[in-house]
Amino acid sequence: MIILSLCFHLLLNALPPPELLSQNKDFWISQLRSDSVDLKINALQKLGELRQADIPAKLSDVVRDSSGEVRFQALRTLAKIPNADSLKVLQDQLGEEKDPYLLSEVRRSIQSVEENLKLAAQKLEEKEAKKNNPAKPAAPKTKATKKQ
Repeated sequence: MIILSLCFHLLLNALPPPELLSQNKDFWISQLRSDSVDLKINALQKLGELRQADIPAKLSDVVRDSSGEVRFQALRTLAKIPNADSLKVLQDQLGEEKDPYLLSEVRRSIQSVEENLKLAAQKLEEKEAKKNNPAKPAAPKTKATKKQ
């Protein structure tokens, strides 16, 4: 039990805080232009952890990379950032991807983004409904009259 607790503590402390990840966003985006497949994959993984709304627009060229491994990781990264830009990049790739495995990943990623967008819209509607129609206050309780 102690070992498990120690491992969990080490794992939590090994992850950098989001503000540090954010500081390196430009660096990771520059790594996408590297010739190294490993550097591109690592950069895509880090960008996916950030989940920032402006990232999908920067991945439109990466989903057409010559390496299938890079394209796969780009698709996974786009699926982690469910917004209209991700959906557009994925839908554009649907007609261009030739690898059957990656084509199925494009479809899966589109489905994931669409589901997340739908859930976000439902939550927003519920929030607006609660805001516009606050719950009616409960009627005050009256004391029961005693029989004499």
